[in-house]
Amino acid sequence: AKAVIEEGFQKKLLGGADQGRHERLRKMATDQATQDQAGLAALEKEAAASPTGEKHIALAEAYASYGMYDKAVAAYQAGLKKGGLRNTAAAQLQLGQSLLKAGKKAEAVAAFKAVKG
Repeated sequence: AKAVIEEGFQKKLLGGADQGRHERLRKMATDQATQDQAGLAALEKEAAASPTGEKHIALAEAYASYGMYDKAVAAYQAGLKKGGLRNTAAAQLQLGQSLLKAGKKAEAVAAFKAVKG
């Protein structure tokens, strides 16, 4: 949400007559993002202790949402390796997306080819 709001301000789609309301929205999204990022360390510990890779996938999604693609890739890989996922194909697809956004095109192509289902 924070990234979309910032982009809206950059493109002059937000602000103007509703400047005050949009600034409050920006502050709310920024505060929530800060709070969420503070919880990443706890989620890392939960993922390490979890018997399945689901917590790793949740952690990877959080990293990806903040543009931390290298950390997201590592977490997706750990989750896939640990196994026990509800949707392995979706995790593999998200791994490919994070690899692509991290600038690792060849690895992304391999990840996309590994998607089953």
